[in-house]
Amino acid sequence: MTQYNEILENLKNGICNYSNELTLISYSLGKSKMKIDINGDLVFFTSLEKMARSINKFIKTGV
Repeated sequence: MTQYNEILENLKNGICNYSNELTLISYSLGKSKMKIDINGDLVFFTSLEKMARSINKFIKTGV
């Protein structure tokens, strides 16, 4: 299973423990699927797949 597939499976099961206090990036999975960015901007995702891709990139690059 790839890291992306593992992240997507976690999101489907309601598990979203992805954040970094140093970069102030945090992901939230609730009524809205969103990412709180460095500047405090909110990024909303229309699908779990798009959110999983963003988290996968975040884990690899830190942004």
